[in-house]
Amino acid sequence: MKLKITARCCVDASTMEEQARHSPDLPEPNGNGPLALVGGGPSLSEHLDELRTWPGDIWAINQTAPWLRANGVLCFFFTVDPSDTAANHCSGKAVVHAHCHPQTFANASECWKTAGSIPGPSTIVAGCLLGIKAGYEKIYLFGADSSYGETSHIYRNEPVQDLIQVQCGGSFLTRLELLLQAERLAEIVRTLPDFFENRSGGFLKALCDVGDYDVTHVCRGIHERMEFLT
Repeated sequence: MKLKITARCCVDASTMEEQARHSPDLPEPNGNGPLALVGGGPSLSEHLDELRTWPGDIWAINQTAPWLRANGVLCFFFTVDPSDTAANHCSGKAVVHAHCHPQTFANASECWKTAGSIPGPSTIVAGCLLGIKAGYEKIYLFGADSSYGETSHIYRNEPVQDLIQVQCGGSFLTRLELLLQAERLAEIVRTLPDFFENRSGGFLKALCDVGDYDVTHVCRGIHERMEFLT
């Protein structure tokens, strides 16, 4: 069984356009060599030694950046989140999309600004296109598990609502937005293997390997909404 999911932004389009128009005049990323795009999935703990000696730039998604820095990994904070939430976690060197909140730019000590359309439901999906646009030779995905393990994130454990169970060479718990993320990332990795490599675990690894999935269970709240729509 598949679900038809439509992604919606956390702020309206006019707010994004206004923030982009008034964003600071900053250089765009100018990359070379390999880029590590790093999310906060539980499998990230298996790759800390590799990332500590990574031979290129590391773009760490939102709260993953301060966690990596605390664990000895030099990285850029990276976000395309247009809300003010991302600003709370931004510090140091950063890569920030033009439509992001002004405070996100203000909190960075050194900043690159990205621009253009956002192809997908999450920052790490957007980072695939933006990283290629910046000139990196190959992009590696870490911690983009798109499912939950013993903890919800590498940097925190919190109650998770609206859970979905999928079967994909095994059983995984995920959410609507992570399901979309896994679909997009797996398609990118499988279509462009010369430019992208997955080092994440969880549902994303299974989907890259297996190629398809089935939704087997949804939580009561999602089930009730599905019945309402039909």
